[in-house]
Amino acid sequence: MPLTYVTAYEALVERLEITRGEKAALLIINGAGGVGAVASQIARTVLDLPYVITTASRPETTEFTKQMGATHVVNHRDDIPAQIAKLDLDVPLKYIFITSSTDQYMSTCGKLCAPFGKLGSIVQGQANMYGTDFMFKSMSFI
Repeated sequence: MPLTYVTAYEALVERLEITRGEKAALLIINGAGGVGAVASQIARTVLDLPYVITTASRPETTEFTKQMGATHVVNHRDDIPAQIAKLDLDVPLKYIFITSSTDQYMSTCGKLCAPFGKLGSIVQGQANMYGTDFMFKSMSFI
């Protein structure tokens, strides 16, 4: 527990610099994993974010991530941007936290994140941002 908590807390609070009560949404890719589950709890109970969206696909992982604090769950096997657009959020999706396969989600994250938004990852990858939405939106990668 200490490792997952410290990893999630450092990513959300110290690196992404999410502030308590901020009117912004957070997407956690792999919300049913250890760090993702703790990040959901921190985002909802410590940071009091209005929307914490996680990815999951199986019924049991979808239910688990909701129990951990997710306000919405999208299926990572389907079109993530289309699913999030249907949520009709009233705040910007300003933060994304990847705990699984960074390179697989870079393009999707660039499309989803608000201008000047921040993407954090704990998984190694190439993180190719040049010529993508990351550059056009002036996003940060952490």
